[in-house]
Amino acid sequence: MLKPLGFFEEVFANAPAGVSAGRLLASIPDSPAPDVEDIARYLHSGHAIFDTMGAERDIVTDDRWILGAASLLTDGVWVWRVDLAHYVRRYGVTLPGDFLEHARRARYTVPDVAVSRLRELTTEILPALGFH
Repeated sequence: MLKPLGFFEEVFANAPAGVSAGRLLASIPDSPAPDVEDIARYLHSGHAIFDTMGAERDIVTDDRWILGAASLLTDGVWVWRVDLAHYVRRYGVTLPGDFLEHARRARYTVPDVAVSRLRELTTEILPALGFH
């Protein structure tokens, strides 16, 4: 099963138990990690497993739109929303240490995942996230 990453209350209000990452605003550090750009690039380059049309406003400043914000990406181990890369890049949002270690070990390069495996992961994760 994929590990949920960055499903903050402000962007995923009805997250099932065990999925919520708490409050996004509380996850903005005084100073971001030195590799914040590399982490954001890793997140942005994930494999799409669920695409949505539309856009959502930046919940911190409300000054820009994030296209496809609720779409889901994965690296085969973790799953996150498209807008997570935006919040990491713009605000340095803090992510779990085990994810950071995972991305750093991969040298910030999302590994290839077979299309058949991505399909399997999609059918597993959507119900776990409350999609029917």
